[in-house]
Amino acid sequence: MIIQHRNIGHDWQLTAQQKQQLERYYDANRFLVDLIKIKGAVSDSVRAEIEDSLLLPWEELQRRYPETYGQSQSP
Repeated sequence: MIIQHRNIGHDWQLTAQQKQQLERYYDANRFLVDLIKIKGAVSDSVRAEIEDSLLLPWEELQRRYPETYGQSQSP
């Protein structure tokens, strides 16, 4: 039931490169979460921006921050 309703449990068949990219993405997000937990490590505005953009899909990051992530190829 959880698999059906939460859209989890897929056999993604990722390549070694895709697995490495996913691990790097996870590690970077984990670092950001740890960072914003440290009082005074970042300003409140930076903390809010990190929280608002954490774990966004790549296309959304490109849409919101084209100067950082490049332009999205979607129309």
